[in-house]
Amino acid sequence: MLPAIIAQLEQLIAQVEAAGPVAEAGARLDISTHSQSGHEYARLRHGSTLKSCGRVGSEKHLEVLATLQRRDQIAQLSQAIESLNLAQAIPVTVPPPSKERAISKEGSANTPVTVKSKPKAVSRQKKATGRKQLYTHVKTRQGSVTHAVLGKDKAGEWRTAALCGATPPKRDRHGWDFPTHGDGVTCPKCYRKLPANGKRHFPDLG
Repeated sequence: MLPAIIAQLEQLIAQVEAAGPVAEAGARLDISTHSQSGHEYARLRHGSTLKSCGRVGSEKHLEVLATLQRRDQIAQLSQAIESLNLAQAIPVTVPPPSKERAISKEGSANTPVTVKSKPKAVSRQKKATGRKQLYTHVKTRQGSVTHAVLGKDKAGEWRTAALCGATPPKRDRHGWDFPTHGDGVTCPKCYRKLPANGKRHFPDLG
């Protein structure tokens, strides 16, 4: 691959050299402005030698400029060839694969892939309809807010905290008051914590 690229670059150098004269290394153009006419003139400087190239844009100036451009093109192509020759001279060594890597690759190819199935999610509605998820209407004897308590206990003996965290006053030794048939939950905090089908879990007090 590299020899073919080097050959193509050498052909390009030959084409540039055949296109016309090539300026010497170190030569450059100096542009100066005439003090009276204001026109720009070019001079070829090579060391301490100056050679007039006429007015900028003239035929002579363009010829000298072309020689400088060809010189720069050849320099760039030659540098690219030199870099490719250096790269070609560097030996490329590929380390052999280690035994551990070969064993690991062979083992992974023979190992069957096990796909773990995700556990089925238990719907909130199904969990809420279980036998243990019973809710009871309760309220204090002097209060008007009806709370919801998880579970079904004997009337007058409840001291379980409501879903909102409220508890009956200590002065009421029997705890929560008897629920009234048909009462709904009026505590907004308890109501928000009830499941969507929470009403069906209240015991029938009729």
